[in-house]
Amino acid sequence: MPVCLRDSRRYLAVRVVCEGSVGRGDLVGGVWDVAVDLLGSVWAGESGLWIYGFDGEFLVVGCYVGYVDDVSGVLGCVRRVGGLKVRFDVVGVSGTMRKLEKRFIQKQDE
Repeated sequence: MPVCLRDSRRYLAVRVVCEGSVGRGDLVGGVWDVAVDLLGSVWAGESGLWIYGFDGEFLVVGCYVGYVDDVSGVLGCVRRVGGLKVRFDVVGVSGTMRKLEKRFIQKQDE
C-alpha cells in the first residue's frame, strides 16, 4: 500500500514501573487483555495498538492517530502483568520512533 494511503501512526514512550522483572511477552498479554476487556476486541483491532519494543525500562507502543488518548487510558488501567504489580507512565508521544527515542527515552537515561 502506498505511504500516502496509510493511516498515520503515533508512538508512545511508556516507562514501566514494576515490583520485579517482567518480560515483553507478559507485557503484551497484559496490555491486550485490558484493552479487550475495557474497550472490546473490535476497538483493539481498529486502534492499531501494537507493542514495538521493551528494553527493561521503556515500552514503545504504537497506535493510529485518533486513538492516542484511548491507548493512554488503557495503559493507565493495567495494574498487574504476569502476577506482578505494574504501573505504566506515558512519558511522551511522537510521530516517528526515531524522534520518540531521541526526545523521551534517551533524555530519561541521562
